[in-house]
Amino acid sequence: MSAFDDHARRGGILARCEQRGLTLLARSPLGGPRGAARLARHPALAPLAAARGASPAELALAWLLACSSAIVALPGAGRPSSARSAARAARIELDGAALAALDAAFGTPRPPSRCGPHAAARAATSCSSWASPARARRASR
Repeated sequence: MSAFDDHARRGGILARCEQRGLTLLARSPLGGPRGAARLARHPALAPLAAARGASPAELALAWLLACSSAIVALPGAGRPSSARSAARAARIELDGAALAALDAAFGTPRPPSRCGPHAAARAATSCSSWASPARARRASR
């Protein structure tokens, strides 16, 4: 699971983890070195990150962590500076406007959530298109 890969969300894996109290491990949540470079060039991230005194990669990681309290990100931390950057990302607070802007930037709608540190902000940015296509078909029968 990353800013560039939301299959776990669209496929219902994240929702199932939340329902069952399980943890979803987001391996390489920034997409590796290429993904981090891509984030640095993302036009929507630079102003949002600068407003929070963060890098675009830190902001993307904060956004991923704000998606659900079930997500545990495992960014590569081969250098001490990478580990410090990941720790800074975990402390970034995102309000509803920032979450909505990041959702739009990454093209992934956010479901309403009842748990986690950003629950109130997430509830303000809920999207009915969150359900998986299979779940939507079953519900319409």
